[in-house]
Parts: sequence; C-alpha cells; structure tokens
Amino acid sequence: MNGDYLFALVDPDAESPQNPNISQYLHFLQPGLTFPSSSSAPAASYPATFNSAPIVPYTQPAPPSFSTAHRYIGLLFSQPSNFTVPTNFQQYNATYRMFFNITTFAAEAGLGAPVLASYFLVSNQTMAANATTNATATSTGMPIATFTGEAPTFRVAWLCIMAGVVGAYAALVV
Repeated sequence: MNGDYLFALVDPDAESPQNPNISQYLHFLQPGLTFPSSSSAPAASYPATFNSAPIVPYTQPAPPSFSTAHRYIGLLFSQPSNFTVPTNFQQYNATYRMFFNITTFAAEAGLGAPVLASYFLVSNQTMAANATTNATATSTGMPIATFTGEAPTFRVAWLCIMAGVVGAYAALVV
C-alpha cells in the first residue's frame, strides 16, 4: 500500500435511526495514514502510522438510551498528494461534528471511492445517564465481539477491529 490514506468514521443514525435529524455525525477524520512498504515489514503485519494531526479527533460512539442501535461506518480513502480540506467542510472540528456528508466530502476533496469500508452497530442498553457503555461490534450482520465497560475499552476494541480490517486489505494489495 503506497501513499497516504484518509480514514473517516461516521454515524448515519444520529440522533436515532428513526429520526436522523443530525446525521451524519462525524466521529473521526484522520488524514496521513501510511503503511510500510512490503519490503520493510513481514507479510503478516502491516502497522499503520498517522503522519499528521486529525482534522476531527476521535470521539467514542455514544447512542442515546432512547435510540435503537446506531451504525458506525469506517471508510478508508486513498489520499491525493495535494489533499486539502474542502472549503465547505472547514468548520468541522472537535466541537462541531453534526450534519457531515461523507459522500460530498469525498467528492469535493477528490478522494474517489473508498478502498475499504467496514461498519459496526452500537446500542446503549442502559437507561441511566453516565452509565458504562455496552456495545456489540457487527460486521456483515454477524456479531464479532461484545464490549462492556468504560469508553477507553471500547475505543481500543474498535481500533483493533479496524486495524485488522486494514491489515487484511494491505495483505491483499501488496
């Protein structure tokens, strides 16, 4: 995998799948993802490196307790060498994440189609505010892991899932 990649994580179901009035909610937008060349890493491991600060830093999935499960979609794009954030998207940051449109962003940024996509479902199975997160990660409709605990545990689990997906893709194309 040569060149830089951009990773995005969006929630198309915010505020709820029944009422997506703030959709898409942008959870992470990170340019500058690189993989080592196949000659410098064993075929079984392709650790990725981010070579720049995130445009929008990561925030954990946190669907409200009144909502059914939300879809969280991770997309990996090949990043052009002349990549800049399109003018219409420069307002997105750590505090403003609502009403993002990944399709329009990709078109205006010249990213083309994603080279990799994955998703998982998260539901808030508690009715109390500030409770721990109970989440089920799903890929192609089959549960692959269940996480219970504070947000950092979930974040690590999600990053491990995406690292596995990205690593599998890297192994296929290198």
